[in-house]
Parts: sequence; structure tokens; C-alpha cells
Amino acid sequence: MGIRIRLTLAGATAIATLVAAGMASAEPLEAVYSFDVRNSAVMIKALDSIMASPDTKGRKAALWAVEFDGNNPRSHVLVTEYDGYEAYESMSAKRRGSPDWLRYLLTTRDAADLTANIFLIQRYVRGGGWRNHGALAAYIMTITDPVSYRAEFAKLFDSVDNPGSVRLMEVRAGGGGVTHVALITAPSFAGLNNYFDKLLASDAYLAFARTVRPYRSILTVEMYRRIKTWED
Repeated sequence: MGIRIRLTLAGATAIATLVAAGMASAEPLEAVYSFDVRNSAVMIKALDSIMASPDTKGRKAALWAVEFDGNNPRSHVLVTEYDGYEAYESMSAKRRGSPDWLRYLLTTRDAADLTANIFLIQRYVRGGGWRNHGALAAYIMTITDPVSYRAEFAKLFDSVDNPGSVRLMEVRAGGGGVTHVALITAPSFAGLNNYFDKLLASDAYLAFARTVRPYRSILTVEMYRRIKTWED
């Protein structure tokens, strides 16, 4: 989530496979923007303003602060949600044509730098409440057999408890070698990590890990805390 991502040949093949299976256009979408924020108060105030603009009415967005991310040049990520391609296209056109957007860019030019952005498609979801949960873990992965991985991922999380929500996102655009991101949220950082203590030691997870080992590479695991949510 938020790192630089490159769509690989495997990722392109995965997309073609999913299109053929009729899965490519009906899922929710997310655009994720990574920032190196130098003045968080200015950034949040500017986001409050743009999210209140009539030109962005209906947008769902959340700002997260980075807790642990390896060594990426960013401090925050902004996640914006859309119900489909048409919704993204319409909202983006309104935003770009809005004077409030120009004011946002001018206000934040000295407060934050955009370091990366990615476009994600939801392929699996279980549980709810991720728009309100305070803690998020992102498993950043390269998957070479996305159809098999999605099936095994669903099999695992359909059979075990979750701390709040579990989602599997496929990278449609970005750069860097990542094809999928697994997102797990919980109300608190402690709750999230207590869940992982149990999940990662369970027989169900160990069996899952053995099965997907030939086609899953975990590049890094990142954790975030929620700063603010905007939702009409």
C-alpha cells in the first residue's frame, strides 16, 4: 500500500484471466496516494476543504499515518474509494475542473510531496468496519497465479475469525513489481497484532502458506494508524 508498484507480465496475465472470468469490472476500486508530509496540520486542513467541496460530494476517503513500512519515503497515505470505473472517471473529472482543487494544490505545495500512487481493485472481502477501524496491516505481495491465490485466500479467511475486516486487492496500475495487497484492519494496533499472533501460528494459516508458497512472494508488511475519514 503506497509503495512504488510496477505491473508485471504476471500481473497483466492475471488481469486478462480475470476479465475472461467476468470479474474485472464489478468490484470496488481504490486509488491510494502516498505523501511525505512536512506539515500535517496544513495537510489535514486542506483535505477537509477539498472533501467539503461540492465537486467531491459522495467521495469516501481516509488518511492514514505510517507506523511501520520498511524504508519508504512517505509518512501518510490517502485512500479514496469508488464504486466502479465510471464513478472514478466522473469524480476525477469534477475534481480536476474544480477551483477548490487548485486551492488545495497551492495550499499543500510546501506542506507535502506526493511520492507515489496506485490503483487497486477489490477481489475479496470478509468482515466490515474498515472505514472506522484505527489500525491497518498491508501485506505487499507478488502473486504469479492470481486465480489460485484468490481461491486459497478466500478458503482461509472464510474459515477463520478476523479482527474486523480482511480484503484482497489486485494492483491495476502503479509500478514496482507488486501485484496484490492483502489488507487487514482492527479497531486498535494491539487488537490487530494479537490477531496476527493467533492467525500466523494456526494450523489453517500454516497449511495455506504451504499451498501458496510456489506462487506467492511477500515483499514487505506495513502497518498504519487512521488519522481521519471523510464520507458523505
